Amino acid sequence: MRIFRLPTYIDSENASAVQKKGLLIVTFPKREEAKSRRIMIEGT
Repeated sequence: MRIFRLPTYIDSENASAVQKKGLLIVTFPKREEAKSRRIMIEGT
């Protein structure tokens, strides 16, 4: 058993896990509000 502390910006409800060749890969997506956004700034 392993226990990890996850950052608050992780969406643990939508975690997914895959096992391949004895390796467990667990993926945690970022919450929507934590994703970075790009804002275009027009120069004069």
